[in-house]
Amino acid sequence: MNYLDVLLDVLIDSLKILPFLFLAYLLVELIERKTSLAKVISKSRAGSIPGAFFGVIPQCGFTPAASNLYASGFISLGTLLAVFIATSDEALIILLSQPDRFLDVLFLILSKLGIAIVVGLTVDIFAKKARKKTDGDIEQPSHDAAHCKCRKQNIFLAALKHTLVVFLYIFIFFLAFETAFYFIGEEKVSSILLKDSFFQPFVTALFGFVPSCASSVLLTNLYIDGTLSFASVLAGLITNSGIGLIVLFKANKKVLQNIGIMGILYFVAIVTGVIVSLFA
Repeated sequence: MNYLDVLLDVLIDSLKILPFLFLAYLLVELIERKTSLAKVISKSRAGSIPGAFFGVIPQCGFTPAASNLYASGFISLGTLLAVFIATSDEALIILLSQPDRFLDVLFLILSKLGIAIVVGLTVDIFAKKARKKTDGDIEQPSHDAAHCKCRKQNIFLAALKHTLVVFLYIFIFFLAFETAFYFIGEEKVSSILLKDSFFQPFVTALFGFVPSCASSVLLTNLYIDGTLSFASVLAGLITNSGIGLIVLFKANKKVLQNIGIMGILYFVAIVTGVIVSLFA
């Protein structure tokens, strides 16, 4: 096989995913416009539960929304963590584009939901005081203004925009890793990523902090290729909150508190990755 064949294979594999991406994002746009994150989780006594369910929806607008709600005092720390942990960004959509990965998708959703709810409720139970609501309006997430302007765009155009952006990520990462495998060799690439190593979840959990849906795309594609174990991709997706952490550091001026939140996410990811790797 020459390199032109590699390019052609990457293009074909990427194009196969395109219609699935568009249909998934069209559904996500409908859900996002018909549902108010703030109203549901701020009025719930156990906000971690609706927060976790919102987080599962592959829409990167929910984590920055949760960050702003937390910084404004409308939701608890446990609820914020539940949204962050449950979030998978583009991972579910990419897996759904693989018809033979239905069980993986189901297991991933149930795992992240369960972990998000348990961690969220536990944190709130052991917290000394629940954060009190503050007066005033909730600051609108920066995602709405800068990232997609979803409510102002035609729903089909908004879905198409998300589709093309993620398709570009997928194509670039497919091409990058197929090129690496072609020129460097699969064994060397796998060794760099600690394939079959007990410590792989430690690396993927760190990578999950990269504030972009590109990280979830990469982690998921490596899992599909067999380079990452389920335990490792789960650990990486637990810390992967999209641009939520960026908004949190901007909205919440308590830097040490924000770092502590990252520490909790990393701890949960590592513990989960290790446990799953031992029993998988």
